[in-house]
Order: sequence, then C-alpha cells, then structure tokens
Amino acid sequence: TTHVKLEIIMTDSMILAPGSEQCYEDGVSWPIPAPTDQVQDTLNWVESLLQESDADYLLVTGHYPLYSACSNGNMPILIDNLDSLLKEYNVTAYLSGHEHCAFHVTYEDMNYITSGIGNGCYYGPNE
Repeated sequence: TTHVKLEIIMTDSMILAPGSEQCYEDGVSWPIPAPTDQVQDTLNWVESLLQESDADYLLVTGHYPLYSACSNGNMPILIDNLDSLLKEYNVTAYLSGHEHCAFHVTYEDMNYITSGIGNGCYYGPNE
C-alpha cells in the first residue's frame, strides 16, 4: 500500500500583514489592531514547520491572499514576507479567503487558491 502524506499549516495572516484589515459597518470603518512585534516570530514559526515537513503535499493557509484578481488586489506585505518561504520549501499551494470571489492562480510554479464566500465584519470598533 502506498501512503501519501498531506500537511496543512494554518497561519494568522492578520499578524503577518499588520494594519491591513478594516471593518466597515454602517458607513464607518476602523482598523483591526494587529501586533507588529509578532510578525518575525510568526514567520520564524512558519519556517520551522516548513523545514520539518516531510509531506508529499504541503498546504499553507491564511485569511489574506498573496495574489488576487479581485477587488482588494495583491497583498504586497505578504508577498514580501511569506511568498519566498513558500517557494523555498516547495509548498504545494497557499489557500486563502478574504476576497469575496473564488479563483486559482499558478504563478512562478506556485499555486494560490482563494475562496471567500462570507460577508460582513464580526469585530466591533471597541474589540
């Protein structure tokens, strides 16, 4: 019997892209706070998991897409911080949401899959 191993690493891309998220409700917007001091710690943690992986298929997930053909567009801070790690460790695909559309892009031998079907903000201005 042949065994195939799938590993999924779930990241908190709101930490990896501090200050990027805004909530809109009743015409009012506010940023969702993200601690900028945790960016490098999170990247180090992701890299350690990528280094240790022996999976045949390795998926990394995050709320934000790196590349997007939809209304919010690409996330340059994630491209700068995360994309090179994904490629260095031969990640099979990066899965994301955020955008209210669905698409699959292959760019530089890397698969980026986005499926964002939800709607609305679940944080209040004081949370």
